[in-house]
Amino acid sequence: MTVGGQTQVTVGTTHISRLTDDQLIKEFLSGSYCLHGGVGWWKYEFCYGKHVHQYHEEKEQGKNIVVVGSWNAKEHIEWAKKNVARSYQLKDDGVQKVKLVSHFYGHGDVCDLTGNPRQVIVKLKCKESESPHAVTVYMLEPQTCQYILGVESPVICRILDTADEHGLLSISN
Repeated sequence: MTVGGQTQVTVGTTHISRLTDDQLIKEFLSGSYCLHGGVGWWKYEFCYGKHVHQYHEEKEQGKNIVVVGSWNAKEHIEWAKKNVARSYQLKDDGVQKVKLVSHFYGHGDVCDLTGNPRQVIVKLKCKESESPHAVTVYMLEPQTCQYILGVESPVICRILDTADEHGLLSISN
């Protein structure tokens, strides 16, 4: 499926209502609660501040994992100095709110086609929804072995305003 000239790899919407919002946010930001997405052959796992994996499971071989990107705060900050790590939306009352943060995950497995390590930009976006715990996760591959992982949810709206100038999020008290 092609969206806006980009190949859309997979899309999945999941619901994460098992935990309270505060518990969920703490576990997500600590990297202990990972999001899973994908339909079809490839599925993926995103653990904030840790990694993005793409995988498929077979009965005989088990789980085949491809590391799409690994977190390194120093590399992300270097990337953020050259790219837009936070995007804003102007609200009706004139207040600027963070709408989206982007994070760089590099050092993935070497790509057969390019010879370079895979890398992914993770975009965390506030998306209002009828269901307060719905999470939409999708992956694009705009260039060979260079990915964009989109994560959109009302839960994310609650943490975007904690983003620093590099787009890094923290748990607000």
